[in-house]
Amino acid sequence: MSLVWYVSYGSNMHVDRFTCYVAGGTPDGGNRSYPGCRDRTPPLAIRGCSVPGGVYFATESPVWGGGRAFFDPELPGVAHARAYLITQKQFADVREQEMYREPGTDLDLREVLANGRARLGDGRYETLIHLGDHDDHPMLTFTAPWSFGQEPLVAPAPPYLRMLGHGLLSAHGWSLREAAGYLAGLPGAAGVWSVDEIVPMLYPHVVLTCAMTVDGRVDTVTDPVNHLRAGCDAILSGTAERLEVTLTVGKDRSADRTHIPNGDTRKLVYEPSGDLRTVMHDLAERGIRRLVVDGSTTAYPRFLAAGLVDEIHLVVAPTAEVRRWKSVWPGT
Repeated sequence: MSLVWYVSYGSNMHVDRFTCYVAGGTPDGGNRSYPGCRDRTPPLAIRGCSVPGGVYFATESPVWGGGRAFFDPELPGVAHARAYLITQKQFADVREQEMYREPGTDLDLREVLANGRARLGDGRYETLIHLGDHDDHPMLTFTAPWSFGQEPLVAPAPPYLRMLGHGLLSAHGWSLREAAGYLAGLPGAAGVWSVDEIVPMLYPHVVLTCAMTVDGRVDTVTDPVNHLRAGCDAILSGTAERLEVTLTVGKDRSADRTHIPNGDTRKLVYEPSGDLRTVMHDLAERGIRRLVVDGSTTAYPRFLAAGLVDEIHLVVAPTAEVRRWKSVWPGT
């Protein structure tokens, strides 16, 4: 089995998104479902890395609605990225999915390994770059055949910046302002998005949940709510006295959560009168990427008023707790 380091400088720096390329699925914030690789084995290793060159945003992405990230090794400076140790076949399948094609075509890597660069086609991600070696395995990425300046810059959309930012935070252990500062300085984003505008984009993805049966009982609806909880990093509930956050990271979601030990279920308590954005900033710095606001009439209106809700899940189950009612049917 031949292994390579796939070096991602774009949205695949986010482990959950890259998982969709390997195992199939639709990432948060995206509108495209990916079929996955022929070999769905997870990466053998994951590491943050930095390589000579630069990242810029150009062309319009139908997935994100803004500019895409591209890498130019000739740009001055350093590009911060994340590397995944995968098979050559997986690398080929990831590239095919980046081109919106079905995976299944192997790549001949001899040219890129010999010359450092190989142009396989005219597509936006059909030029392979050899960035060096690590632990005796080549570090490879793909980018556009053109150089920086040959295509107009296009500003990235907030969901795309959030995905890149979350990947940078966990890959490099940066603070929110460090990640926002790097992104705000990239051509295409520079002059369009400021550090102060990008920082809130890196707050946790907030899912507000409300579940009940048709007779108004909440506690009997468990399956939909449990499903959402299983896919989150923390659950927030609130009263008039406090906001309580329970950190819950499952084994299958710990790879991208460097600040929370696997299986940690610690509780954080915040003053209810405090600024919610301060709470969100603190949670983001702790590695929280997805937050469920659950069953809290105190927290619901505050999150909505602050514009911090990304999704609302309302479940009305077609069941009723009939034992509490007097029967209306004759003879029963």
